[in-house]
Amino acid sequence: MSPSAAAVRLFELAMVDYAAGRFDAAQHLLDQAISKDPEYADAWTQLGTLHYLGEAYEDAIRAYSRAIQLAPRDPLPWTGRGTAYEKIGEYHQALADHTAAIELDPNFDAAFANRGSVQIELMNLAAAKADFERAYFLSPHEADNLYRMGQYYFEMGYYSEAYGYLNQAVEAAPGNGDYRFYRGATLAHLNRPDLALADLNQAIAQLPQFARAYTFRGLAHKLLGNNRQAFDDFSAALRLGDESPDVYEHRADLYFLAQRYEEAIRDYSRAIEIDPEWLPSYYNRLDAYKELRQNDHIQRELRLIDQLFRSRATEIAKAGKRLPVAIVQANQDLYEPGDSGRFAFGVLSFEPPYCEDVQALSDLAVLIGQLKGTLCTNPAENEVAVMVSHEMGSLNRRRPLPRELTGGPLVWYVDLWLHRPFLPKEKLIRGQRVLSCIAEPGPDGRVELWPGK
Repeated sequence: MSPSAAAVRLFELAMVDYAAGRFDAAQHLLDQAISKDPEYADAWTQLGTLHYLGEAYEDAIRAYSRAIQLAPRDPLPWTGRGTAYEKIGEYHQALADHTAAIELDPNFDAAFANRGSVQIELMNLAAAKADFERAYFLSPHEADNLYRMGQYYFEMGYYSEAYGYLNQAVEAAPGNGDYRFYRGATLAHLNRPDLALADLNQAIAQLPQFARAYTFRGLAHKLLGNNRQAFDDFSAALRLGDESPDVYEHRADLYFLAQRYEEAIRDYSRAIEIDPEWLPSYYNRLDAYKELRQNDHIQRELRLIDQLFRSRATEIAKAGKRLPVAIVQANQDLYEPGDSGRFAFGVLSFEPPYCEDVQALSDLAVLIGQLKGTLCTNPAENEVAVMVSHEMGSLNRRRPLPRELTGGPLVWYVDLWLHRPFLPKEKLIRGQRVLSCIAEPGPDGRVELWPGK
């Protein structure tokens, strides 16, 4: 049954206010429209959108649910309710709603994009990528689809690819704070803090309660040596609710630089409490204990680190396989004696010849290392040059190398954290490129050096 003329007129006036950003006035008119015609499905859907924008997610769910009851074949309230469920952490219900919207309209790009975001929360990364790519295919010039592709690559740690999409999204919608945030955060990861600050300042101006924006602006200031501003931003991020381990670790680094070692230890310890497997925090806390000459704590920390690595290697061995790994590049400190770990990058493969022929794997690692910082006309080589030049360590990330470069077998470029006691001479030896590791299969598998003793 068609809605009443009076209700339609009120709805049209509400949409004018909505387009002008007068959300309170729009909601008032929608309430009147629904009062005139309680079975006006479009009015319920738009009311759900206004509740969502006002962060009243439970109210949004109720409004969208009423719209679904009235118009179950309309995909819009289904995906709208899915976005609201995502905001309150009901990811499986959100996934079901977005899937229902897609089944009703297989060309509904927003539903694919929204489902992709939920897939990321559920760590279904391959499914997330497929959904984002489908949304992008359906509407390649839609700013939000560009943004979602960039967001996916950002969350995966593929910052060069993320920047390409996010830059287009910002150009299409320069006033969008979310787009600005992700582009700024990406630029910080690509070691361009000067450019990152402009985006992050604008994101914070539009979204002053967005804790993560302060975290990345703090990182940009830290990279620029603006330690006071960085400290203030990290502290603001914590006050606003971003209690991720990297925020505590970044602030602890600043305490350490200021020789406030007790405060540094406190923040490193908090980072470890949140993520007991984030290895850099243990090493940084060890350095703070050394500065305080707290020998008992130093010895305890060394034992804790070694125990953590052996436990990690044992856990990975349950589903993994012992393989050679060839170092592509490593922190130079690892070639000197010491007890601190550092990031390194290597290649490994579960397929012959590279899993059996250490010389072939070593030669491939040398080739990849030589591509760093180069501009290549060959697409495969250029892809690897970007990969090697810009990506940062994350302990568990890996990327497949182009098969054109490997000759066919699947070879992974992997992030490593090298624990010196697991190295044959407790340090890297120049010319010794191939080591033994335990690796889990698949794009999300973990890798760790084999203790060897």
